[in-house]
Amino acid sequence: VSLWATNQLAHRAPHALTAYLEAHHRARARQLRALADGDPESKDLAATAARHERRLLEAAVTTAAALLAEAGRSAGRATLDRVGTNLRAAVVEVDRQAALERGTLNADLEEPGFAVLAAGMDRDRPEWLEAEIARLAGLRGDSREIPQEPEPPVDVPSSEDLAAAARRAEAERQRAQREREKDQARQREEEAMKALAQRERAEAEAERIHAARTRDLERARVEVVRAEAALEAARTRARETEAQLSVAEEDLGRAQGAREAAARIRDDASEGARNAEAALAELPRADPSP
Repeated sequence: VSLWATNQLAHRAPHALTAYLEAHHRARARQLRALADGDPESKDLAATAARHERRLLEAAVTTAAALLAEAGRSAGRATLDRVGTNLRAAVVEVDRQAALERGTLNADLEEPGFAVLAAGMDRDRPEWLEAEIARLAGLRGDSREIPQEPEPPVDVPSSEDLAAAARRAEAERQRAQREREKDQARQREEEAMKALAQRERAEAEAERIHAARTRDLERARVEVVRAEAALEAARTRARETEAQLSVAEEDLGRAQGAREAAARIRDDASEGARNAEAALAELPRADPSP
């Protein structure tokens, strides 16, 4: 987030970024002259330039906070501190500053420390910085005057303007948040209605299935009653058949007894006939003559 906010200064608020960079290079020039001269007046000039640089650095960081708020991102103290570190560290090297001015830094930078001051001594300096050093070097003796810190060449927004922009961005963010919440509420309502319709369809289907199952159960109960009646009729017929079978068995027994009795009578008759024939055979024959 801090890297994004730093790069956005080049794209969305180049005036604030340019004002800080120019103030930084002027402050470095004054510091170099103060180190070279060592007199109180040069130190005063360096201190004034340093204060001006800090003010424009704070203005750039405040602008970054407004850009974050406009984008709906939180701008905590740690994030803004990283933005400030990125701005201070980017001016140490030519390539870094070029990337900063293009808005193409690819990583948060580390705190530069004393490298900020050393950078003014061992890298190529812009012509206006060389001219500033030369102008300060031309001041000599008691006639030397302390020049006033020049105003930045660009229109730097005031703290009030930046605060108002931040408030507008925050209001816009809140409005967008409310719109998102409304959209989410509508979406939740639509999902609830869909879920309700689906639940009603499920309940109707469950009622249909329940009615069908109830009808099936009633039919099954009727079939059971019929089956029980048929079973009872079959049992009745079986009992009747068993009774008839018993009677038939008794009749059969009597018939068999009668047949046996008839057989005995027949045998007895046969025996009597044989006996009669034998007796007849034993009778004397009658004289056939007159």
